[in-house]
Amino acid sequence: MNESEKIKGLDTILGLAGIPPENIEVDRKMLDAGTSLMRVWNVKFLAFLPLCFKCKEILDWWIPPTDDGVALECPKCRRTWTVK
Repeated sequence: MNESEKIKGLDTILGLAGIPPENIEVDRKMLDAGTSLMRVWNVKFLAFLPLCFKCKEILDWWIPPTDDGVALECPKCRRTWTVK
């Protein structure tokens, strides 16, 4: 039997090589899957919080996306994730 290892949630974020772009395009299906997961987890009193890999900040989530297609935005570095 494998021995379990306790890992803090933020420690599951792997470091990035290089600098991520200021705007990252995301598929509508990926965004819909995240929204569904958020709703399923909320019913069980869990939070689904998208984080900026660069800043490890909780992203602001626009539901529905803005007129410019922005779905997620980092409040610290202002990086955005837009729907393709």
